[in-house]
Amino acid sequence: MIPLPCKHCDGVGNYDAAFAQANLGERLKILRLFHGHTFIGVDRAVGVSYRTVPRLEQGLVLRPRLYQLERLAKLYGVEVDDLMEGLN
Repeated sequence: MIPLPCKHCDGVGNYDAAFAQANLGERLKILRLFHGHTFIGVDRAVGVSYRTVPRLEQGLVLRPRLYQLERLAKLYGVEVDDLMEGLN
């Protein structure tokens, strides 16, 4: 569990069932919005094309590259394992 206050967390700051059931794209979107980043800001910070983050969030990238997930996780202050936890 990652402590993160958001609409998908309980009062203690732990992910609730809704976040646990979210797919990777939804998790990335929740984290981006929580941190107040725009697509362009994330793209620049992570060093990817301006199309990459929206495509990841929309689930259009079926096999995201590990380096992209590592950079996104670092930007959002989480681990890649936390992003992938419980996903098939």
